[in-house]
Amino acid sequence: MSTITPSRHQVPLPLDRLILREQPGAEAIEMDVLIVGAGPAGLACAIELTRLVSRDREAGGSMPELNIAILEKAESLGEHSLSGAVVNPRPFRELFPDLALEDLPFRQPVTNEAVYLLTEHRAQRIPTPPTMHNRNYFTASLCEIVRWLGERAEAAGVNTFTGFPVDALLVEGNAVRARSGRQSRKRVYRTDRSHRQNHRVSGGNQRTPESSLPGMATDRLA
Repeated sequence: MSTITPSRHQVPLPLDRLILREQPGAEAIEMDVLIVGAGPAGLACAIELTRLVSRDREAGGSMPELNIAILEKAESLGEHSLSGAVVNPRPFRELFPDLALEDLPFRQPVTNEAVYLLTEHRAQRIPTPPTMHNRNYFTASLCEIVRWLGERAEAAGVNTFTGFPVDALLVEGNAVRARSGRQSRKRVYRTDRSHRQNHRVSGGNQRTPESSLPGMATDRLA
């Protein structure tokens, strides 16, 4: 029997389209931190980063205020997060320790569970595998979770840009940039404060607190 190696059948990556070297345009918007993907992980990352910066500044640290941006390919937050979910509430309690459990974006607790082995003619219940126990977890809508986290990220001063399907990296020296497939729209730049190197992204719609971009109208990317 011959061995099948998936790598032998994989189409080579089009590096000439995925890794580009271009100079950004004059319409670029600089950001200090750029997160690609406004899912639960990206939004939680942005929220926690704003808190870490705030705590450092309150303690007299030297961390400067950061302009943080999240890029999301969907036209609105949660639009591409359509599934239901069973959620462990622990990360939410750690991220939002001041909120009561009933204030988190959950539907109802898991009170019972069962696992069945399905055959052609019957369903045989089997012991629940340890990794599939969901007691003390909650059912939820992933779309609702994303929108809920998005509201809190924006309240913390995070810039959310929807309609930004990132499809390539812009590279200059050791600076990595991301570029959207929508060439007619503006670009967002991630800037390394220490070397002033820009990481930039083309994209679509913007939902940006005006206080985070002084002197810039929020319809620049509309």
